[in-house]
Amino acid sequence: MHLEPLVETHQALLTEALEIARCLRKRGDFSNDTFHQRQQQRLKSLHNELAILRRHTVQHQVQAIETIPTAVRQSFVRAALLSKRYCQLAGHQWQGTLSSPTLSKQTPDKIPPALESEAATLGLCQHFQLSEQEQQELKDTLKQIDQRIKDQAATIQTVLHSVGLASINGAASIQLSRIQATVLFKHLFGITLPANIVDIIYTPLQIYFCLPTDQAKVWAEIPTAEQQRLSELFERMQSFSFDQFRRFPTFGPCQPQNIDIAWATPIAQQLGESIDHVIEALSNSVSVLPTAKAEAFLIHDIWGHYWQLMMTQFEADYASLAHCDEPLRAGETAYTDSGPVTCRELFSPVADEVTLNENKAHAFFHGEVRQRLGLVFTHLIGEMMADVAEFKFIWCNPHASDELPSSSAFKTTPVKLDLSLIDLDFLFIRVINPLMKINISALETSSLEQDILSNWKHQGIKSFSLELRTHLKQKLSRLHEIFLDNYRQHYLSSLKSSEGIFCQAATNLVYLQNTINHLCVDACHDVTTSLADESAEQPLYHDLLMIFIGCHCSGDGYSHFWQMDAVLAQHFLPCWHLLQEWIAGDGQVVSDE
Repeated sequence: MHLEPLVETHQALLTEALEIARCLRKRGDFSNDTFHQRQQQRLKSLHNELAILRRHTVQHQVQAIETIPTAVRQSFVRAALLSKRYCQLAGHQWQGTLSSPTLSKQTPDKIPPALESEAATLGLCQHFQLSEQEQQELKDTLKQIDQRIKDQAATIQTVLHSVGLASINGAASIQLSRIQATVLFKHLFGITLPANIVDIIYTPLQIYFCLPTDQAKVWAEIPTAEQQRLSELFERMQSFSFDQFRRFPTFGPCQPQNIDIAWATPIAQQLGESIDHVIEALSNSVSVLPTAKAEAFLIHDIWGHYWQLMMTQFEADYASLAHCDEPLRAGETAYTDSGPVTCRELFSPVADEVTLNENKAHAFFHGEVRQRLGLVFTHLIGEMMADVAEFKFIWCNPHASDELPSSSAFKTTPVKLDLSLIDLDFLFIRVINPLMKINISALETSSLEQDILSNWKHQGIKSFSLELRTHLKQKLSRLHEIFLDNYRQHYLSSLKSSEGIFCQAATNLVYLQNTINHLCVDACHDVTTSLADESAEQPLYHDLLMIFIGCHCSGDGYSHFWQMDAVLAQHFLPCWHLLQEWIAGDGQVVSDE
């Protein structure tokens, strides 16, 4: 996918925005620093100048149903039906030993009675002219999601009950709940802490521990034997690793190997599940937050991320992303325009020599990079959706915006340009980097060489001469040269060339963000004020927009990333109006008679 290049002025603005975002990330959080504040102010000015950029005019009017692609209609109907489930996943049923002004105020959008009806699936599918097969596929998907939510709720309830945590009612029960939370923390992390430094916040599906990160204060409270373990936990909380993507959507430090198996086994037996199921459920739904900064994460994580695990296919992409720092393997398969190509098939032995199919090598590199970038784009979309959840708090509680801390310069904007650019910049090169590494030695055989030789052995080659082994090293060196050349020409993390994929992605990010921002603010104001229902409750809009993007972007992160701004601009509001039309008719189902 190639976009029209930005005019020189806009490209310069985007380049400056990226440079400032990089600078602020390196400096960390210096909110009281004059330089930091000046840079953030300049970033806001750049954002305002870039905000006019859109590839597509936002369509506000109703469209003929047949002009809306079937895939879009499917995603919208699915999102509308899932909005009811989002209420079950969100954080308005939270409890905790800490007060949370943000969680206390955040509420899901109002679900229209028509969507609560058992006939909603059939009625919506009819209204959006989906086939019986598409309707059945949707029913099957909803059934699977409902079961997963039910299973997760049962797991968390059983886990909490295992330490006596059922409900936290008033100040009198807080101290006991902290003691119970400390026991649970020991089971999950293998660290014994005093109850007075452990706080807990939990929903029916998730658990968050809150700890002070002031080591001088904490160290005075715990024995020496526990200090090293806690130090390692704090380090995992503060540093990046691809491994944390295995624990989507919390990305937390609850690692399976630290969970107490003796404690988890009877829980699994009580649930009728395997021990692996319980451990995976916990590692994906338990996290640790610094107490002083908890408010900056609770809405983002609980309301913005967790639904993605249950309602989208993002989990598969994150599972793959967790492996993107690993060395290239011979079995790595890239999906190219000509079909799948495996790394090992790039090489062929002929007597004492090795041939390298260079045409396939070029195609393999582009295909593999595209797959890896698709995973990054899924992450960008996921983070933008969590930002929309944060923005909804500001939208509904403008008087309480100070209660929601943010590291972004765009706290009151739905999608954060600075954070998205940094995410793209940070991960772009890191997912490609393993393809750039090569290990060539006359004294050692790399794992990639071993894999290739092993494959040839299975093909019937009984022995490998020194000449053949050496020539394989030479061809691997040539493969590395091809990869580097393609990287230099197409994938540098630079905005200098408008033809480079990084520049294209950053440009598309601006287009997408501008469209989402318009839909979240101006369009939302227009359509919601036009509703006949003057209820003070937030109508079904922001939650629906967020879920729709997640549903439509599931599956092929690379392609959907380039298409999503067009889909939103051209079809979201027409679909929303069609939904209102159906709701106004009381969600009627057309009889077959």
